[in-house]
Amino acid sequence: MGNRRWSLAVALLIGTAVLAAACGSDPTPTPRPTATPVATPTPAATPTPAPPTPTLAPGVTPPPPAATPTPTVDTQAIFQAEWDALVAAAKEEGELVFGGAWGDFKPGVDVFAEKYDIKIVEGPASGRQASDRILAEVQRGRYTVDAWNRGGGSFTRMSTAGVWAAYEDIGELLFHPDALDVTKQRFDRFFWAIPEGYTDLNGKTGATGLRWQLQVTEVIPVAYNSQTVSQETLDSIQSYRDFLRPEIVERTVMDNIFIAASTGRRVRMWRVMGPEFMEELFTAYHEGGNLLQEGERRLVDGMAQGKWDLAITASGSVDDVIDAGIPWAFLVPDERTLEGGLLPDIGGGGARIEGTIVKAPHPNATKLWHNWLFTQEGQTAMQTLYEDDDYNRPSLRNDIPQGKIVERVWSRTGMSKGFEMGEPLEPGLAYQEDLQASLEFGQQLMERLGIAF
Repeated sequence: MGNRRWSLAVALLIGTAVLAAACGSDPTPTPRPTATPVATPTPAATPTPAPPTPTLAPGVTPPPPAATPTPTVDTQAIFQAEWDALVAAAKEEGELVFGGAWGDFKPGVDVFAEKYDIKIVEGPASGRQASDRILAEVQRGRYTVDAWNRGGGSFTRMSTAGVWAAYEDIGELLFHPDALDVTKQRFDRFFWAIPEGYTDLNGKTGATGLRWQLQVTEVIPVAYNSQTVSQETLDSIQSYRDFLRPEIVERTVMDNIFIAASTGRRVRMWRVMGPEFMEELFTAYHEGGNLLQEGERRLVDGMAQGKWDLAITASGSVDDVIDAGIPWAFLVPDERTLEGGLLPDIGGGGARIEGTIVKAPHPNATKLWHNWLFTQEGQTAMQTLYEDDDYNRPSLRNDIPQGKIVERVWSRTGMSKGFEMGEPLEPGLAYQEDLQASLEFGQQLMERLGIAF
């Protein structure tokens, strides 16, 4: 009975407690977790509408997109900086040594010397003497000459020793924009004296010897004494074969066309008249006692003294005689039918060559000279300041005034009213082959005739 009452009391007590909790009694509350704040979304940007594509007519190609501009290179400023540096280096060297003498060209060379304050040193007047000197020095390991300034015969002779610097490209020699402008060249190109297959002392292979003149001349230059040769005699000479007539042979002198200094004349005669004619002509004058062996001084003296009335292959000698006031003149082929007429000859010995000696002692002065010479300023100075008023070798540039070039030649250059020049006899392998073949032919002929060479 007592236990029953206790159980009932406990049950009642538990029930009362549960009821109190359900009815809001004040126990300590359990804290709620804090919520992570949510970021406010950024409104999306309103897209920019693309420009409308234009409607093109049928068959019309839309224009290409605009190119991105590239920075402009100031080529003139780059050149000027290089040129100024070269001028300064050349002035520091202070000297430029040429293989030979400049002769009538000296006033033009003096323009360069005065402009850049560089002393000019010249060599012998004879191309052969100049080449002999250079070859002798090089064989002893001496290099005292910077540049060549004579003709092609001796230049070709020295090329066998490799003394000329070889160039793989024209840009290695020239960099002045005016000098490099090929549109200013008469035949729209540059002419190397040896254009291919040349190897210099340093083992470099390329081209060498840049031409800056052409020689406009006859196949065989002929001159006569205007006081002793009648017009009837002149009119009777209508072919080079007329110089085989005995009455002409006995009055005419001929220098040896088979020596090195006669390269241009020899190749012209070889190509136009042929070896058979050359043998007949050479033999006739040798047997007649009127063939001179490298005797230009004897030739000039004999002409001045009246020993001969006509001369063949003697163009330079005639200039000397005329300058002395003696009445000699050229037999101009324009007035008759001599074979070949006037020919532009770039490959021969008469046209001047610019070449650089390997191991030149003044490389900067040499480079400055080459670049100045091939500009309009340089070529104008050389052609207009030339000291002889009767000159037949015009510049290869087509923008140079006539200067001292004789009218009979100038009228054939295309620069004045007259005839355009034909294709030039130019340097190259074919020219070198004819040069060598004609030389060997002449040496064999002289051996048969008992002439020392």
